[in-house]
Amino acid sequence: MSMQIINLVIEKTENKFFGRIKFEDNLIVDDANDVQTLEKNMKNLLKEFHDLNPADIRFEYKYDFSALFENFSFLNVAAIAEMSGMNVSLLRQYKNKVKFPSARQAKKIEDTIHQIGRTLIDVHILSK
Repeated sequence: MSMQIINLVIEKTENKFFGRIKFEDNLIVDDANDVQTLEKNMKNLLKEFHDLNPADIRFEYKYDFSALFENFSFLNVAAIAEMSGMNVSLLRQYKNKVKFPSARQAKKIEDTIHQIGRTLIDVHILSK
């Protein structure tokens, strides 16, 4: 069987990560203390309900803003706001679920994070 690429939507509740996927018109949900456990749980549920081999599943993660900054705690809200040309207090409101980004704003933030990743690929550490 070929690799199945499935969207995994990840949100942050008060103390857990909540995930959901839609597969063959079925909504599968679970929660866990961390994203790695959530991924494992979801693969097991896909195996149980749809007889998919977990090794043949790759998730494409769709994070809500709060879950993104919780899972990638090394990301700095202020730096991302500056790099994306957005107001830092607005991004903090997104992180705290006071407000939610529009599709355009979410894309701008996503593009900034992807740019950071591309920049880091070219980093090399000097050793003696």
